[in-house]
Amino acid sequence: MLITGVSWAQKYDFVNYSIEEGLVQSQVNQIVQDQYGMLWISTLGGISRFDGKEFSNFNYGNGLVHSLTSTVFVDRANTIWIGSEAGLQSYNGRRFKIHEITTRATRKNIKEIIQTGDGSIYALLNGWRLFKLNEKTTTLEQFTDTTQMITAITTDSSILYASFFKKGIFRLSDGQWMPVYTLQGQDTNMVFRQLVWSASKQGMYGLGEYGLHFISENLMERVDADFPSSPICMEIDRQGTLYVGTIKGAYKIVPGLKPEYIGQLQGLTDNGIMDIYRDVEDNLWFASDGNGIFKFHDQTFRIYDRGSGLSGNIIMALVKDTSETIWAGSLENGLSVIDKGKIIHHHIPTTTTQGNKINCLFIDKSQTVWIGTLGEGLWRYKNKKFERIGNDILKFPRSYTSIYEDSKNTIWLTSPAGLAKIEDGKPMLVPGLNVACFSVIEYLPDSMIIGTSNGMYGINRKLQYSPIELPIIKGLLISSMRKWGKYLVLGTSENGLVLWDTSNGKTFGCNEKNGLSSNMTFSILPVGDVLYASTVNGLNKITFNATNNTFNVRPLKSANQKLGPECNQNALLQDSSGRIWVGTTKGIYIYEPRPTQALEPPRLFLKSVQVSSQAVDSAFGPDTLIAWSTIPKSLLLSHKQNHLTFSLQAIHLSAPEKMKYQYFLSGTDTLYSAPNPVPWAIYPNLPPGKYTFKARAILDTDPPVYSNELTYEFKINPPFYQTGWFRLIGILILLLAGAVIQKIRMIIRTRQQALLKETRLQEQIKIQQRTSEDLHDDLGNKITRLSLLTDILQTKLEGNVEQNKLMAQIRENIQGLYVGTKDIIWALAPNNNTLYELVNRVYNFGMELFQDTQVHFRYIDTDPDFKEVKPPFEYSRNIIMITKEAFNNILKHAHASQASIEFDLSPSSLHDGWNLTVWIKDNGQGIPGQMSLKKGYGLDNMQKRISRIGGHLHISPNQPQGTVIQIKIKIPRSEG
Repeated sequence: MLITGVSWAQKYDFVNYSIEEGLVQSQVNQIVQDQYGMLWISTLGGISRFDGKEFSNFNYGNGLVHSLTSTVFVDRANTIWIGSEAGLQSYNGRRFKIHEITTRATRKNIKEIIQTGDGSIYALLNGWRLFKLNEKTTTLEQFTDTTQMITAITTDSSILYASFFKKGIFRLSDGQWMPVYTLQGQDTNMVFRQLVWSASKQGMYGLGEYGLHFISENLMERVDADFPSSPICMEIDRQGTLYVGTIKGAYKIVPGLKPEYIGQLQGLTDNGIMDIYRDVEDNLWFASDGNGIFKFHDQTFRIYDRGSGLSGNIIMALVKDTSETIWAGSLENGLSVIDKGKIIHHHIPTTTTQGNKINCLFIDKSQTVWIGTLGEGLWRYKNKKFERIGNDILKFPRSYTSIYEDSKNTIWLTSPAGLAKIEDGKPMLVPGLNVACFSVIEYLPDSMIIGTSNGMYGINRKLQYSPIELPIIKGLLISSMRKWGKYLVLGTSENGLVLWDTSNGKTFGCNEKNGLSSNMTFSILPVGDVLYASTVNGLNKITFNATNNTFNVRPLKSANQKLGPECNQNALLQDSSGRIWVGTTKGIYIYEPRPTQALEPPRLFLKSVQVSSQAVDSAFGPDTLIAWSTIPKSLLLSHKQNHLTFSLQAIHLSAPEKMKYQYFLSGTDTLYSAPNPVPWAIYPNLPPGKYTFKARAILDTDPPVYSNELTYEFKINPPFYQTGWFRLIGILILLLAGAVIQKIRMIIRTRQQALLKETRLQEQIKIQQRTSEDLHDDLGNKITRLSLLTDILQTKLEGNVEQNKLMAQIRENIQGLYVGTKDIIWALAPNNNTLYELVNRVYNFGMELFQDTQVHFRYIDTDPDFKEVKPPFEYSRNIIMITKEAFNNILKHAHASQASIEFDLSPSSLHDGWNLTVWIKDNGQGIPGQMSLKKGYGLDNMQKRISRIGGHLHISPNQPQGTVIQIKIKIPRSEG
């Protein structure tokens, strides 16, 4: 047996980024973070921007005037300031700008840049002169005279503090330097190379060759920490822990504890640490001289491996004894014991290579250590001696998978060859169970359950066994079994965990579908209400809700690995401090459960907008969304520019692999999309309208953590034929066209009506002509014949007075009928249808009537213009009949000596015809006053006739010198 001991140190779970991951150069000087969450890293080969996944690099010829950069700083406007051997540059996300330095010094190396509360930018030149940026000229101007040497500056986000060489610490107030702490005596030799403000302590830490000091008003006290190597930089985390970078590694300083060195063995580097920066998520970033940058979060795993002093990296078994000593069995090199700051190696006394391949460990109630190997049998370590067990028993197992002690102190051994036990110090092979066994547990005082490569078996004290039928584990390898409350938890190699409620037989599965990191589980550790399970892809923290039978699974992953580390069977325990130890293929990982600190939300911004696969820039709008973007605030697109792609970027440096995105477009979507790791959204063939694109990033954690909600508005203009003004014009055109069509229809209808009327008129004229001719030829001839026959008859009746008188009356009526018929025939004749012919007919009738009488008839010659007026047929006939009736009344009843008629024609005021006025006068005795105008003298017929044609008849019956008849008629133009 060989025992060796070494001091050991824990290894931290650092993540290293160097040129292999894309960093521009591995010698890093400073790290800062911008407002979007991205890191800016100054190196001796340029600067790098890091978003948690990828690097973007800038160096000489790619924006920088010199690649040898010494410092980088981000101001409140998110402008990047770069200090190099060539002086000062700024970068606003679009272009780099050089700022002149007003000094005669040939070397213009910027060592530190800072911004105060009023927005002023200060820079430390060559490590001892303070300069201030002139905002008007954008040049750096010397702020202090050459006699004042300033070695370090800091700010409390408002006031500028400076360390003056051999004088002390001062603050700038209203342009004057006011002392904070004045150096005296030997302290004047102190030189502070870095000042870091502590908001929690309302003071600052000063770091220099004389160590670390805390400084406040009129107080300076030394921090109890010695650094073998010269200190360079420092940082404070949220818990107040100090981290100091030196020319060889770094130191962690917890108040009240001895400083802890962090170097290569601890996962960092033994090279110089030039800067330490704490980001908004409380990650610490270490800038190294030659190894790139390192990320560290204090809540990740602590790691112990071969570099920390273990005998090997593949830890297959972990147990602890009553003194809290941890025993670790490796697959490579035997047994390691971790005890009070030291690692002691125990080598099993065997000459074979298989002897120190440890696969399982167990410490029984007597604190005997049982060791199961792969190929070299079973060993027992007691009283500081190794003893081999069962080697002389035929077919006793040579390889072991687990060791267990029941309530009666019997040791049970599982192996690929079956089941064995040691009872009362006697080893024996359990016969008949010819199946590979991997785990065993006491179910009842007199019965055990064995997990095999093909489900589970129950076995009693009499070694009688039978299979346990559980459909959920049928045919599965049961790698581990532990009791957890009323459940028996089974770890399987193919289907995760199974909770078996032995009281009612119900089972509940927890696997990758529930969030388990892998279905291949190895070890189980119940701790109160929490269940830890190690898998091929790392450790998991599990809780179970018995009300709704749901699992809550949180994978506990190493910061260095997306999956894992790969865990092993029989290698999971909790120490007295509550820390969880898990054996892996990369050493021992130790997880310290703490109250879960809420993760900072991701920072999301719109990276680009593409229209039909072409990036949108400021040409689309004068104002851009953010200073670092060419995306316009107001995006106005045509109807053809309707295929949009939105590219998103969310920054989260702690868990970039958990980032997912959701998006929503008002007008097309109703809900946010499902979380998706793809950081873009495509919307093809968008119709015209106003839109608002919304997006958010989400960390796929428990509970999930959401970023700020991003909103971006844009508008797609409709084509001209869909615009309001076009529609209005279209409506007006349609209305106008409708009006024109209606007008044309009215014109056509009017023409058709006029044509129809003309046709009817022509037909009427033809009918009138035929009627006139027929009446003239037929009726006229017959009346003439009757008149002749009457004359003949009267001649033959001479001497008969009564008959002659009767015949005279007949003759008179025939003559009247003839005259009336002639008037009708005349009115029907088409060539007599003008007012001119009508008037002449009336004149002729009057002349014929009053000829050979004592009445003198007077009239005025007919106006030739009357030829243009064509009264309707009924008008002509009724006018003739009215005038004839009036003439007959004058002749028969008036006893007048004079009679006259006068026609007056004037256009209607509406220009829709003519107004015809007729005056018939006589100088007779007038109409008797007692006689009604409607009775006698044919006046009633005259009124009826004038009413038929819409005219008016007025008679002045009591005139002293006769009667005046006035007739007013409106002759329509359409008829003339």
